[in-house]
Amino acid sequence: FSSIMTMAHQMGFIEENPFKKGAVRYPKIKKESTKAYDRNEASIFIEGLENEPTMTKVLLMTSLLMGLRRGEVVALKWEDVDFKNNSISINKSAYKVKGQPQSLKAPKSQNSIRTVYFSKTYRKSLEEWKNEQSKLRTKAGKKWEDQGFIFTNETGEMISIYAPTDICSDYEKRIGLRHLKFHGIRNTCGSLLANNGTDLETIK
Repeated sequence: FSSIMTMAHQMGFIEENPFKKGAVRYPKIKKESTKAYDRNEASIFIEGLENEPTMTKVLLMTSLLMGLRRGEVVALKWEDVDFKNNSISINKSAYKVKGQPQSLKAPKSQNSIRTVYFSKTYRKSLEEWKNEQSKLRTKAGKKWEDQGFIFTNETGEMISIYAPTDICSDYEKRIGLRHLKFHGIRNTCGSLLANNGTDLETIK
């Protein structure tokens, strides 16, 4: 654009080159930060999950209670779960490039490779979903593509990277909570930890 203005000035189309004294300064666009639920809203969010299908309950609890990103939730496999120590290893993330199949990659950064721990309440729901998934596997028979994913579609493949967003939005509408992007559920986890006095390094 600067070159066009220079040429326009040289050719006499404009009297003065607006870039003569430096580049145009564009106004800054304030990016709205992803908000989080407060303690009361988070309680409503958790309590409402008791009436939801088990997979929906576990998927949303995974983000709220352990702060996982959407791609990390989708990529989880049963082999990542350590029921003995009540922990989950986060070592991969799902992603989708337009026109290509959904795939797995390393997490966002080296620090994103981590171990998170879960409560007895979460463990109970996770075991419940594992049993239900086993029944779905039996029902699907040869149609089931066993790839070891925790959250699957009706044939055993990992769910779409966009599924958690849709699941979360639909759930928020059903229980009457204000709309919050799926990443906001992760932010809520960090916010609650901070309010409970958890040190910043642990939250990070």
